[in-house]
Amino acid sequence: MKRLANPKWALLLENISREERGDIFMAILKYPDMECSSAVWPFIKAELDEDDIKYKAKCERLATNRLARWGEQNSSDIKQTLSDIKQKSDAIANSKYSTNTIKQSKEMHTHTNDLLQKLATSFNPSREPKYHIDNEFSLAKIIKRAPNLFPIFDEFTPKQIEHGEASLKRKCMGQDKTMAQIIGWIRNEGNFT
Repeated sequence: MKRLANPKWALLLENISREERGDIFMAILKYPDMECSSAVWPFIKAELDEDDIKYKAKCERLATNRLARWGEQNSSDIKQTLSDIKQKSDAIANSKYSTNTIKQSKEMHTHTNDLLQKLATSFNPSREPKYHIDNEFSLAKIIKRAPNLFPIFDEFTPKQIEHGEASLKRKCMGQDKTMAQIIGWIRNEGNFT
């Protein structure tokens, strides 16, 4: 879990020694496995405990939502498929000294592709695809692959699209966005030239 320092802690740490601040910093980094003897620590620890409870509740809620979305049937199918892929990969690794390695490797490759296809089709096909935002992201590439999206961009000038795409790359690097989110982004950010 990522921990963020609360700016209010600066007031607590203002009048203590550097050594004590270092002890508190290490206790925060190693939370919950390390305690600190500082008088300030109980206040910081209480906030960390509260954040930890919120984080665990969020993880449980997301797991429940994921199970509700994909269903228990799909969840078990995915686990079984991943298990099959691992077994087949292990078999390839174990058979590398066999005389029939090339033949087995081709069979395993075919079987692994079948399993990956099964895994891909077990997901909800009606779900809107997401596009990964990275340095290679380009709306032009997306439109080349899916020309039916071209009319969606008619409401924007080329400058709005260019600015919106640049802003999207700068502010959302590493995220996945649906086309509706990308259009909304261009609509909001494309006007700030």
